[in-house]
Amino acid sequence: MLKTLIGLGLLSFFWLQNPVRAENPNHLQQLLSTRQCPKCDLSRAGLVYAKLLQVNLRGANLMQANLSRADLSGADLSGADLRGANLVGVNLSGANLKGADLTGADLRDAYLVGANLEQTILVNANVRKTEGLPGNAQSYYQWAMEDYLKGDPSLAIDSFNRAISLDKNFASAYLGRAGSRLRLNDRRGAVEDAYLAAQLYQSQGDDVGYKVAINFVNTVTGKNDPPPEGGGLMNILAPLAQYLVPFLF
Repeated sequence: MLKTLIGLGLLSFFWLQNPVRAENPNHLQQLLSTRQCPKCDLSRAGLVYAKLLQVNLRGANLMQANLSRADLSGADLSGADLRGANLVGVNLSGANLKGADLTGADLRDAYLVGANLEQTILVNANVRKTEGLPGNAQSYYQWAMEDYLKGDPSLAIDSFNRAISLDKNFASAYLGRAGSRLRLNDRRGAVEDAYLAAQLYQSQGDDVGYKVAINFVNTVTGKNDPPPEGGGLMNILAPLAQYLVPFLF
């Protein structure tokens, strides 16, 4: 009985130390040695920081593979299965992703400039700060507000800038950037953005937005009564958050 328990314990130890990998090791070796691996099984393969420029992975199974920070520039991934793959920071510039399935893939900070995205499936993919995808001002605004509410105004400003570059009349993006700039003690920039937001709200017939923006300008410039003692900055920013958060939904 004791020997059996010891044997089971050793098996458990080696199981934990050597977890089962799903990829076909022969296919992995083929990829690394020949750079030609169409229809290979590389599911769950660990290829972090791998140099895979111009490799042929047409129709390959890369489901849940970890390709974080890999260089796949110019690679042929047409028809590949990349569902749930970790593609954080991956370089896919000029890659062929025609018909590839990236459902649920993590593409944060990935670089896809010049990639062929014809018929590429991106359902539920995380494309935050992904370069090279068709722009969407509302998405950048949402990411900016998430950073704003988390207390990271610098990151928020980056995404507000993107939203504004895609939609010059996005009043709430200007107002959100105003709040972020105030958090960084850039009062002049905050007032300029809030005033632009007020003008846009007014031209768009949004009386509530106009009043929130003008009140922000007047409070920061001292035209309004100062906020109650002890409230300070948060009393100035709170009305902005209350007005801007509903635009996330």
